[in-house]
Amino acid sequence: MNHKMIYQWWDLFRGNGMLTEIRVLNDKKTYSGYFKDVEALIKSVESYDRQGMQIYFTLNRVKDACYARNPDRIDLVGKNPTTGDSDIDCRTHVLIDLDPKRPSGVSANDEELEYAHKKAVQVYYYLLEQGFNKPIVCKSGNGYHIVIPCEIGVDAESTRIIKQFLKVLSLFFSDESVEVDEKVFNPARICKLYGTMARKGANTLDRPWRESEIVKAPDDLKPTPIEYFKKVAALYPEEERPSKYNGYSTERFNLVEFLDKNGINYKTEQMADGTKYILDHCPFNDQHRHRDAVLFQRNNGPIAFVCLHNSCAGKSWRDFRLLYEPNAYDKEYRPFSLNYKIPMPPPLRQTQDKGEIWLSMSKIKKPKIDLADYIPSGIPLLDDRALGFRRGQVSVWTGYRGCGKSSLLNMLILNAAQKGFKSALWTGELTADMEKQWLYLQAAGKQYTKRYASTDYFYVPDHIAEKIDPWMDKHVWLFNNKYGDNFLQLKEQIIKIHKEHSIDIVLLDNLMVLNIRELEREKYDRQSVLLQQLEDLAEKLNIHIHLVAHPHKAFNYLRVDNIGGSADISNKADNIFILSRVNSDFITNAHEYIDKAIYTDIISSGCTNVIEVAKFRNKGSLVGSFAMLWFELESNRLKNELAENVIYNWNPPHIQTNLPFDEPNEDEVCPF
Repeated sequence: MNHKMIYQWWDLFRGNGMLTEIRVLNDKKTYSGYFKDVEALIKSVESYDRQGMQIYFTLNRVKDACYARNPDRIDLVGKNPTTGDSDIDCRTHVLIDLDPKRPSGVSANDEELEYAHKKAVQVYYYLLEQGFNKPIVCKSGNGYHIVIPCEIGVDAESTRIIKQFLKVLSLFFSDESVEVDEKVFNPARICKLYGTMARKGANTLDRPWRESEIVKAPDDLKPTPIEYFKKVAALYPEEERPSKYNGYSTERFNLVEFLDKNGINYKTEQMADGTKYILDHCPFNDQHRHRDAVLFQRNNGPIAFVCLHNSCAGKSWRDFRLLYEPNAYDKEYRPFSLNYKIPMPPPLRQTQDKGEIWLSMSKIKKPKIDLADYIPSGIPLLDDRALGFRRGQVSVWTGYRGCGKSSLLNMLILNAAQKGFKSALWTGELTADMEKQWLYLQAAGKQYTKRYASTDYFYVPDHIAEKIDPWMDKHVWLFNNKYGDNFLQLKEQIIKIHKEHSIDIVLLDNLMVLNIRELEREKYDRQSVLLQQLEDLAEKLNIHIHLVAHPHKAFNYLRVDNIGGSADISNKADNIFILSRVNSDFITNAHEYIDKAIYTDIISSGCTNVIEVAKFRNKGSLVGSFAMLWFELESNRLKNELAENVIYNWNPPHIQTNLPFDEPNEDEVCPF
């Protein structure tokens, strides 16, 4: 028994005096004891370990009252029961058990253990790319455990989510060599005590007994919220009811016929709940091979698709089917997502003659919706209901200091770059290196940032920044502040860089430090002229312009009238957005100005920031709507959902069966 490993286990798993049950199994006998003290635990466990028994611990937090069953000692189980699901106070860990397939009752050989190792690497990266906090990785002795710290209830709904989460992982990662155990979802789950021996069958040279051990633990151990588990669990294919979405079909879709008809090569594997169709390659990228692209059909009909590469993140069975049957769902409009490709915008429009002063209706061209006229924002409220930001328009953003305006502008830049759009940014407040620091934190995501010492400062390691650079160079240009803040000179440079690089978006942060003295004699007249010139520039270049304008003084709750300067800022702008932090001031004052139901939703959601649509020229019904955001300290991102974790296109794919060891640390080949 490895005492040092057990001390490490205690520190990682049993913090804050958490009660645990130790359970010892030997043939048909069961021994049990409850412990709050690691020294008493080690002393009690040693004799059983020497006798070659299997030793386990309860993974989750046991109710303190259970301590009285058998405190600080281990005895043969008699009248007192062992820990049941109703004895668990809180789910503190979720176990992913990766066990190599082999004959029952024997230990794994080295080859089988390495299969489990490779699969654990894949699952590890998948979790990070879904936004999970770094988990604990352990060897069970015959396979691998990935243990996710959490703080989740033990009610029926939470258990359903964890059960379905494990089903999805099994669907994605189980194969002919390794199985993701779906049965370890129950709250009272026991787990191998790390530091003790795993003994199955005889201890042979080919199939030896091995010590269970903790392989990798993060320096900053943080629980992962249940929203991340929900996000993955939602990928499990659910039965569809007849609707417009599925063509009002009441029959089970014939997947084999569909695949054969479209010449899609595959091989099948039977699973407990259905059939897995392993594709020769992903239809969205034929370089994605080797079991990385899979269709799964449950026995009762529902279908799911997954490709484990970053560039295919979010692709669904519906996306898959539409590649081969474009009219399958008979739906005219498909909402944007960060992974949905849209047509690139047309070339720069030529200046047209103004035409007659008064127009008859027959001479006016009938308008039509053209996706090329819109730039997605990455904010579902705007993209799904209004297609995003329209070219030829100006949006004004306002909010008190510290509400996240600059962070939000960076997110608009990155979300546009994800779609292939190009941005030019002028910021009069930040130096170039500071802007790069914040922008790169957001581009990297929390799985690639590191904490500086014990502070709340995070940074992007050099080897990650070097990977982001080439992607940014294609999509983002930052004005050099050494050339000043004169608007007329800046305007000339915007026209020039648009001509050179076909810029789609211009962002000006912010109005209060922009030198517009040359425009007009009076301050507010100058601001009016500025807005008009921005409108004209947006239309001339067929771009969208974002302008940050601070409030001119503090008010209890920020309204459009509080935007600093001329009233023409709000009158001339096409769209106006108010960004607020959901802090004590917001909680105290906002309820007087916004709908009660919306206010309640915002406060109960736990979001950190909100965007209020105060004006939206193309979709007036959006006015008064709110988009809730969640701030993430490690990445400086403002996320649309707590569990959102966008993988931007700079990021090379890690999940490849033939090469699963691409670790985001240049000094390591494999993470564990």
